[in-house]
Amino acid sequence: MNDTLTDFDGDLQAELLSFDGKPLWASDAADHLPANSSGKHLAIEESDFAGFDLSASVLRLSFDSPGQKAEKLFYFGKPKDLKLSKPTFQIKKVSATEIEISTDVLAKDVYLMGDTHFSDNFFDLLPNTSKKIILSKPVEKIEVMSLWDTMNK
Repeated sequence: MNDTLTDFDGDLQAELLSFDGKPLWASDAADHLPANSSGKHLAIEESDFAGFDLSASVLRLSFDSPGQKAEKLFYFGKPKDLKLSKPTFQIKKVSATEIEISTDVLAKDVYLMGDTHFSDNFFDLLPNTSKKIILSKPVEKIEVMSLWDTMNK
């Protein structure tokens, strides 16, 4: 879907990843998104994923175009049925009001807590990736929890 008034040409990628970040399946193709349009741009057969444990996998769709990037994650079950592992978070202080967070395994519904407002909160974080977050004011302590923590209390 392209709800802008500009056409985009770019690379459409689909990747099935295990929750620990291992690539299981991939498709990559050049694509054209006409302005103000929606349509089918990729077909994936159910048989493509037949040999994989989908309750421990996530499908990442991304579209890269010069100056534009879009990404969406799709899960194959309800949150309570996903085979999540306990994530180990690393928080790196980039500046007094910016942090970078990463994890070793998929972290679903990451929630940041602290005496500040976060530029993004309640997001999913794939392993081997990081996310930069802007803070409204400097803080000394930031706590992190995810769906795994909620389900395993």
